Amino acid sequence: MKAKSFISLFVFLMSFGLFTTSCEDMLTPDMDNFVDGDGPIRDTVYTYLGIINSVQNAVEQGIIIGESRGDLVSLTDYSSDSISKIANFENVSDGENVIANRAAYYNVVNQCNFYLHRADTLAQKNGRYIMRKEYAQVLNIRAWAYMQLVQIYGRVPFIVEPIRSADTGWETNPPGGVWADADNLVTLLKGDLETAEAFEKNNIHGGFPYYSTFNTGAGVNFASQLLMFPTDLIKAELYLLRGANKNDYEIAAECYYNYLEKRPKISSSNAIASYTRNQRGSNITYEANATPWVNSTFAVNGTLASVTSGLPSGDLQTAMPSAANASIGKVLTLVPHIYGFAINSQASNASKDGETTDGQSGTITISPDYKLRQLQPSKSYLNLNTSQAYCLQDQNNRTDISYPDGVGDARLSGSSPLVETNEVGTLRFIQKFAPATRQNNDIAAGGFTFRYAVPIYRIRQIYLHYAEALNRAGYPHFAFAILRDGLTPNKIPTLRIDTLCDNTAATKTVCLRVDSTAENISSSSNISGGADYITADELLRSGNVPNELQKLLPTGSYGNVKWMKFSEWGDNSYGIHELGCGYSQRANTEYNFNTCISKRILDEATRSGFDMTLAQKYSDSIKTENILVGDANDPTVTYTVVPLDMSLYQPLTGEYLSIMQNAVETYIAEESALETAFEGTRFFDLMRMARHKNNDVNLPANYGTEWLAWMIARRGLDLAPYASPTTMDNALYAKLLSPSNWYLANP
Repeated sequence: MKAKSFISLFVFLMSFGLFTTSCEDMLTPDMDNFVDGDGPIRDTVYTYLGIINSVQNAVEQGIIIGESRGDLVSLTDYSSDSISKIANFENVSDGENVIANRAAYYNVVNQCNFYLHRADTLAQKNGRYIMRKEYAQVLNIRAWAYMQLVQIYGRVPFIVEPIRSADTGWETNPPGGVWADADNLVTLLKGDLETAEAFEKNNIHGGFPYYSTFNTGAGVNFASQLLMFPTDLIKAELYLLRGANKNDYEIAAECYYNYLEKRPKISSSNAIASYTRNQRGSNITYEANATPWVNSTFAVNGTLASVTSGLPSGDLQTAMPSAANASIGKVLTLVPHIYGFAINSQASNASKDGETTDGQSGTITISPDYKLRQLQPSKSYLNLNTSQAYCLQDQNNRTDISYPDGVGDARLSGSSPLVETNEVGTLRFIQKFAPATRQNNDIAAGGFTFRYAVPIYRIRQIYLHYAEALNRAGYPHFAFAILRDGLTPNKIPTLRIDTLCDNTAATKTVCLRVDSTAENISSSSNISGGADYITADELLRSGNVPNELQKLLPTGSYGNVKWMKFSEWGDNSYGIHELGCGYSQRANTEYNFNTCISKRILDEATRSGFDMTLAQKYSDSIKTENILVGDANDPTVTYTVVPLDMSLYQPLTGEYLSIMQNAVETYIAEESALETAFEGTRFFDLMRMARHKNNDVNLPANYGTEWLAWMIARRGLDLAPYASPTTMDNALYAKLLSPSNWYLANP
């Protein structure tokens, strides 16, 4: 296919009326149920939904690019040239295929530009501003579109003026010579974010537009709140992407926190994948049940939250709907098709107001076909799953746990189960967009169904990004708690006054003790204990200090970080790791901070060639970091209580902190793979974390670049994580050592 100007393409598309939705489109709001003050402002509503229609046109190509370039998938014998070239980081020209189409994102940008130049934010009706809700959303959608562009293309023209002609020359010479990339995008969009934030927060009628629900035509009601791009979330994503310094991570963490605090508090404690131990005589088997977890990930039906909260109760936070057939609206079937599913869209007749309307309802049926399977789970991904130590509780005595061999993460049977084929035996099919209704312990999956939603953000993904930000902001133990235990008040240990037990010291110094005994951290369901590895230093800096203790501490010795005041976040009552690897009790010796991080420091040193003597020193320090010396209850020792020595609680800094943060970040990367595999974010996650590592002045130069190249160059090898670290696809590794090869080619 001949490469075309992206400007020419979307000027052509706009000439055919794609600036607004047609009256038959599924994104046409149900005006009978639409209430917004004294009624809808039709120009604003329809124009905004026209922009959403353009997002629909772009979202699937981003998923394929983001997943095919990562380490979780590999090609098959049936992969097309288009997919193969992208997955192998070949220099694919823009417009060469439907996946490499920059115009799709710029069509979103240009429609936003037209809207933002035409909308009157001062217009009022009955004392309220009638266009500000949509205006804020359009600013955020444009920011999101630019974020996708810089992640896919690296450096792109930054255009905020409406384009009416194909002859501007802005493809190669943007207005003012301004180009956007991951380093300057936050700065370029700072004013937009501030305006969107003000309009969203100061609107007394709620910060988001509300259009009730949209009917996909298949009886699935898509909540209009899922079309929203909240400012706090977009701002957090932009600052996390840049990750230039600690301040960026603190801003990102604060924005994630604000978003999580404002959204409805829900409980997803039953939405886990698990194993059950079955024994008949001497025969022991383990049966996987991933159905609750699968069903929780993309659900679009369910109880809607209030208009003011603006979000539905469910794991999806922002998503694009798919119609059941083309007569209703945009049909989004590209991703499941590339994952190996045959698609059949059938229109049917619907009755409305007593009259039959042709083609206004229908269904999409899908079935696995190995000849359509262009992407499959990589060996790297499969080994990551099987290497996990599943923590199995005894059904009669919950305190007894075991780690059965060969079990691994139960989410594997939900993300890519084995499917029987008549011709080639059993194969794993990626079913994130096509869940099975019949599944028997990871084999014989069948009855696949189509999901009428394409995810952009979901809540567990957001928690993982929040963990990224917390870790790099200087709170690696809190970040790990998101993975292992969850961040709710009953999981966070308390601080107590104690005496430093050093029998050799002439003077005994009063110190703080992290108290995580059962009486101080209440049990929640089957979880006992909590994040007892969070240090006194992090608890002090975060401001998680009991009121009675604050009176005894020196003024200014503890923090007041608002974005670390954890309330009852029901959807993080379990750690992300627990969603597939069993409950994280205190007795879990396999997945805890000291064990994991001390080992990973050595793993990373072996991989990268870091000084092993120094790495061993840091690894050993992790194991004793939060343990007092001696016995405070020894009756033969007399302690003199003296003022607290706050010098004992200085934050970790320098190389030691960087090495620890790097190790924690690799676990976040692993958990992101286990939880969000095949949803289109993997390569962008790796690229973002590689930037974090490269920007860390205490790590060797290009540390992140080499880490990303190593991760992806091992995707086809049948190796457990960090096994034989020098083994990799050397040609692919060498190619990825040049960051310019991470991106698709600009026109």
